[in-house]
Amino acid sequence: MNDIEPNTVAIGDLKVAERRKKIAAASRLSRARKKEELQHLKIENKRLKTEQTELQTKVEVLEKTIQENLGKATYEDLQENEKLRREIEAQKKMMNFFLKVMGGYPSEEVARHTLYTEGCDSAHSYLLCMLNQSQEEWNPAVFKTQLVDPTVLIHYKISDKFFGESESSGKRFNMRFDCTLPAPSGVVAECLRMMFSDAKTLRRIWMIKDEDNIELTRIEKDVPKGVEMLHQKKKTRNKEVVFISNKKKCFMPKSSLGIPVKSRPKNKDPDSVESGYGDVEAWSVTTTSGSLRAVTPHVTKEESRVSSIILQGAIIWEECNDSNMLTKVTFIHSSPQDWILFDYFPKFDNLITEDGNMTDEFATWTMKVYSSFQGVMMETMLKGVTMPNP
Repeated sequence: MNDIEPNTVAIGDLKVAERRKKIAAASRLSRARKKEELQHLKIENKRLKTEQTELQTKVEVLEKTIQENLGKATYEDLQENEKLRREIEAQKKMMNFFLKVMGGYPSEEVARHTLYTEGCDSAHSYLLCMLNQSQEEWNPAVFKTQLVDPTVLIHYKISDKFFGESESSGKRFNMRFDCTLPAPSGVVAECLRMMFSDAKTLRRIWMIKDEDNIELTRIEKDVPKGVEMLHQKKKTRNKEVVFISNKKKCFMPKSSLGIPVKSRPKNKDPDSVESGYGDVEAWSVTTTSGSLRAVTPHVTKEESRVSSIILQGAIIWEECNDSNMLTKVTFIHSSPQDWILFDYFPKFDNLITEDGNMTDEFATWTMKVYSSFQGVMMETMLKGVTMPNP
């Protein structure tokens, strides 16, 4: 019984005490982070409730107008009513997502799968809301015609708010890119998915070079089927983001797919998509990141997190024009000023001048990215790659 030396017992006790101390510190840090996240979610939930109430009021006013003047109700009234209903549905999905997250970060794998899947649904809802906003509010970008493909339309908005809330980074850059591509919608959707979540394709399309010091790591653990996660780290700026991506089929009201109002011709074509009524089958491809720790638990350092949500996504659908089937794409990008397009353009002035002109540098870079995407798309078609089911 007396063979154990006192020094050995003392060292063992010190190790146990040190381990308990570390566990206690980690527990305190975890509780503090959870408290911070819950506070953020409560604010976000309050904002979403306010937006939903405002949208519901708009719908009620429209319904009352149509009931009182049924014989005089215009086609545009019916379209606006439908668009608002879709936006309310999107807001409800976002609210449900935030309410579930407020319960805390789930520890079970199944619960995390559910959370990530709902995160993708939330990104889709954000995309639909921004699509609607871009139609009414965004401005056409002015650029030198020799620098940009004439079939492309680019709109933008620099804002200090994101869905009604002040942007924490100060400003954010929103861009909409409309184009027509000579490929089936399923091929285009798959190439966009790869552009968001496949490191090799992402580097190629966005022209990321070794000297850019951007580290891309695919996350496999606890990721459910149909969801993809990619960790991006800009080592020179000490910024890191986890993007969560998804591709799915959806139905869109035709009126929501028209080009922004400020670019529409005065004499509306009766066959144009914004003049249509009913739904169009489309692909939705999204990728998003944000400050929600429950959605992005893989970011290692608090100070390296990007200040606000980054959203990229596209709606892809097919239209028949003169017996030719064409694929239409509306691409949306929205990011805070501390993560603008991989930090290639550190200031808003490098993108759009005060008088609304697209800088030559940004116009040239944008078309190079577009050309790179078309190259990937053509290679995908030549390979005869079978598109996976949504």
